[in-house]
Order: sequence, then structure tokens, then C-alpha cells
Amino acid sequence: VYLSTFCRNDCHFCSFRSSNSLAIRYRKSRDQVVRAALELGESGVHLMDLTMGEDPRYLDEEGAEALTTLVTSVKSATGLPIMVSPGQVGREFLVSLRAAGASWYACYQETHNRSLFKKIRPAQDFDARMEGKRLAREEGILTEEGILLGMGESTADISHSLQVMGEEETDQVRVMSLVPQEGTPFSNRRPGDPWLELKTM
Repeated sequence: VYLSTFCRNDCHFCSFRSSNSLAIRYRKSRDQVVRAALELGESGVHLMDLTMGEDPRYLDEEGAEALTTLVTSVKSATGLPIMVSPGQVGREFLVSLRAAGASWYACYQETHNRSLFKKIRPAQDFDARMEGKRLAREEGILTEEGILLGMGESTADISHSLQVMGEEETDQVRVMSLVPQEGTPFSNRRPGDPWLELKTM
């Protein structure tokens, strides 16, 4: 369930990047999120992912409280395990999410090649993003990590990412291919190779 399409980051691959004037922006209400979660649960979904851009409104103290309340509401309504994807957050935020009922934290590096990371995630801190996932595991939260293919990575880069995610004892891994988005620096790139995605999985 996508809560918000507002984001403080300007990632080159994402349509919700902060500078994209073409992106459709919204923030769902608590009732909208709970209703969507219930419908998904009834359809057979067994893990509820509450995801969003790194929306500044949810990342200050007041917003964090609103997000934890939302987690509790969805957990209570569905009885399902809850994954939260708020982006890069600190230990205190993670502890509050776990107390609210979240058992999963998703935060994707997209690549573990530091040079490529810097190109696709400008002004973001590679190590801080990795540290958030380590903190989550220390607090007993399961983690989901992932890579995005089709951004200029080499076969060695893919292999390196798989090795790092294994060493980090990531609980769940996702592999996706680039889908070029309007309003991004990657809008004219060729989509990622679906066969490479399948082979990587």
C-alpha cells in the first residue's frame, strides 16, 4: 500500500524524485490505507507492505507518531505481518515501528557499487543507508534489501551485491529491472533486461 508519493530524495530512476514536476503526488488517509489493507488481506496477501517515498512529513517526530499509529491500525485490522518502507531512518524510529507492530523493515540500496550508488542516488549516504538495516536487525526486525538492474551495473556489480546481501544476513531480497520514468534522468534509457532479472533471482 503506497502511503505517500512525496519524497525528499532526487533518485535518478524514480518517478517520485523530489524534482519531478510530472509526478502525481498524494498522501493517503489512515482510513484509505486500512481499507486498502483489508481488501488486500481478503485477496490472499500474507505480508502487508506500507511503503512510501522518504516523505519529510512522516520523518519528523509528529510524522513518526502518525506512521506508528497507522502501523498499529493496519496490524489490528488485518492481523497480518507488517513491513514498513519509510526509507532511511534511525534506531529510535525503528524501535517505535517495532513497538507499533511492524516486523519487517524494507530499505533498498539498489546497488552496492559505491560509485554507481552516488550517480543514481545523489546526495545520499551509502553507509548510513546500510547502517539503518543493521540497526533494524539489532532490534529484532526482519529486513528486506534489493537491487535494481539496468542502471549501468556490470555482472561483477550484481555478483558483489548478492555477496553483500548474503553477508548482511538479509531476510528477504528483491530484484527489479529499471522501468524508465518520465521526468527522470533515466527517462530515455532502455528498460532493464527481464531475462537478466530472472537469472539474478
